[in-house]
Amino acid sequence: MFRLRCHFGVLLSAYFVPWSLHVLPDSFLLKEKVVVDDVVTTIGDYAFASCALLKAITIPSSIRTISSGAFHECSSLETLVIPEGVTEIGERAFAYCGMTELVVPSSVTHIDAYAFLGCDNLKSVTALDGLKSISNSSFADCVSLDTLVLPASVQTIRESAFKNCRKLFNVNYAGSISDWKKFKGQKFHNTNTLVLCTDGSTLADTRNTYYGYDNVRDNPYNKKYPLS
Repeated sequence: MFRLRCHFGVLLSAYFVPWSLHVLPDSFLLKEKVVVDDVVTTIGDYAFASCALLKAITIPSSIRTISSGAFHECSSLETLVIPEGVTEIGERAFAYCGMTELVVPSSVTHIDAYAFLGCDNLKSVTALDGLKSISNSSFADCVSLDTLVLPASVQTIRESAFKNCRKLFNVNYAGSISDWKKFKGQKFHNTNTLVLCTDGSTLADTRNTYYGYDNVRDNPYNKKYPLS
């Protein structure tokens, strides 16, 4: 295990250096387990990218930003806890990682494009109240994803946010059906994705369907039942 300390802009390993640099530098290769020190507030662009042996990382509550590509292609990363206090998850931050479940804390307001793209083992995503927007293809190609819980605080779900999530048939949503209908664009893969609201109402959302087609309007289902 490596314990990380920062000294005037340089990230050091296996040393105790009590200085207060607050940003992890880019492109730093590590081994199986990492503990980030609690003086750090930002994990920099591609800081741990392609660390194929990295299995677990402890992210402290001091972290506010997980930058673009921070853990991109950490394919062995099985254990991930994003702490309360993180506000931003950058583009491709965890793309092609190996975790099986994810809880998005209430402090996160925005998930950037491709943030969890291609996480093949990811089965469950629970976003706590506070999340406002999910960007383009944030969870695209998460082929094992079958459980999704979204809070009523979500205001925007961008194009193809869950494209090619082939096992995702039901979405648990804390808002109302009328709130859900405000979302635009093609978000899901499966025809008739069932939205289950906490008030007991349900909606078979046929407007947001890929079903194996590159363009939703090429889908014969939507030619028969045009998008509203």
